Amino acid sequence: MLVELSIIVLIMAVSDTLATLKTIFVSKKIFPPVYLMVFTNAVIFVLVVSKVATTEEGIYYALAFAAGKTLGVYFGGMVESKMALGIMEVNIFFNNSEKMTSTADEFREKGFSVNTYDVHGLSGKKRYIIEVTLRRNGLKRIRDIMTENSEKEPTMTIKEVTSVHGKVRKGL
Repeated sequence: MLVELSIIVLIMAVSDTLATLKTIFVSKKIFPPVYLMVFTNAVIFVLVVSKVATTEEGIYYALAFAAGKTLGVYFGGMVESKMALGIMEVNIFFNNSEKMTSTADEFREKGFSVNTYDVHGLSGKKRYIIEVTLRRNGLKRIRDIMTENSEKEPTMTIKEVTSVHGKVRKGL
């Protein structure tokens, strides 16, 4: 019975990893892999539920089912973090114009799409913003560049972008 319970945990972990990724793909409007994920998940679900419902030790199988689903969500999140699907916009705030300009130029040299802005903060104090549009998996590179430029803890805002049109799209 212990082997069967372990198999159910493993199978449900795979199933819910697929289900988590399916949700992420649908939210990003990436549909082709979703169809296979849904089909596979449905087959797994029917097979496992029939085993859970037809055994005398149903409570143990139900707990294995629940543990597998929980692990699946965890693994799905880990896989999605590694895949880093999507596009984001990062705004980095500076008090020094020269520092902002040199950092923006470095981002451009590394192939990022960059805009710069002069803004006014508290009490009208002049501040500077670098706006970078990038694939989600490029965020580590942005942070590495900031660290190389002695900006270890910059003020940054990070936003998810649903779509990009025009010239900037070519670099993403």
